[in-house]
Amino acid sequence: MIKAPDKLTVPLFVAGPFMTGYLKYKGILESSDQLDFGQNNHGYQYFLNLSSPSKLLDSSSGLIPANDFLQEIPEGYDIPYKGMLILTEKHSELYAIILLSPKDNFDSVLNEINQTLDSIRLTIYTKMEN
Repeated sequence: MIKAPDKLTVPLFVAGPFMTGYLKYKGILESSDQLDFGQNNHGYQYFLNLSSPSKLLDSSSGLIPANDFLQEIPEGYDIPYKGMLILTEKHSELYAIILLSPKDNFDSVLNEINQTLDSIRLTIYTKMEN
């Protein structure tokens, strides 16, 4: 789960449809839907087909920081990926929940985490200094 960049300060009801159009324009959107999950969380869910992690970076135009979750994928591991992106809002800030997996096992991984999605509760927290 990552927080959207501070420069992206539009509300969810604007960002959700915009993201649908943007991902469709980039040719990576399989489907999109509105979603309620966890304890009073709502947002937009997108299923994406990606030829490689680099295509996700190219398609995001900086909306998805390269140094977050994509660094977990070994460099040069250019196989087809499928992804699920949930865009949600809490306390007027946008958050993205991202599942990215090789296309072959995406469905089984998604089935494993379905209960986790239902238990997500987004709350604001204050970072404590040491």
